[in-house]
Amino acid sequence: MESAESAGKPLSKRTARDRGGSSLTAVIEIATLRWHGDSSAAPAVRTGGRSGGRIRVFELALACCAVESARAWRVLASASDSVAGWSVDSDRDDKAPEPIDVLVVSGTVTVANVDEVRQAYDLLARDAQDLGRPVPRVVALGVCAISGGPFWDSYAVIPGISDLMPVHVSVPGCPPRPDAVFDALRDVLRDDMREGLHVEVVDG
Repeated sequence: MESAESAGKPLSKRTARDRGGSSLTAVIEIATLRWHGDSSAAPAVRTGGRSGGRIRVFELALACCAVESARAWRVLASASDSVAGWSVDSDRDDKAPEPIDVLVVSGTVTVANVDEVRQAYDLLARDAQDLGRPVPRVVALGVCAISGGPFWDSYAVIPGISDLMPVHVSVPGCPPRPDAVFDALRDVLRDDMREGLHVEVVDG
């Protein structure tokens, strides 16, 4: 995947491995993103905004659906303007609202890596709890992450991640298109607003 550094927009390299995870499965911090889409896609809450329409995206790239998400991240990193309403947020202001953490799980979970997948979510959830932030939101990207996909009846495959962590948005497809990743992130914002987290969306 083309990194955001090559496009002039930094991406973090922090992983679960850096914080005690194994070498088999690592959470990669992709970037902090900001929503710039119109309020018809994700209605704005103008007062008491908690995240300012900002999300911090992490990914567990486990199998072939990660190729599609990698394309989405590459397009976003190389864009000079927002893509599907999203842009990389380079705001380093300490007073900026804390973003919502979102974990994208893309690909097949197997018996061999199930413990590490569960640990990856637990690490993010523990970080959020320690800092007083909401629990991470989870996107299941592709049918393998949702239900095991074509391998659902294999002895070696876990039939989806919903028993390992709470799933907030599921993206069907084998694989989903890259633009479906951006739609899923928008849905995370919409769902958080329905739950009363008061995400402020910025028009323009």
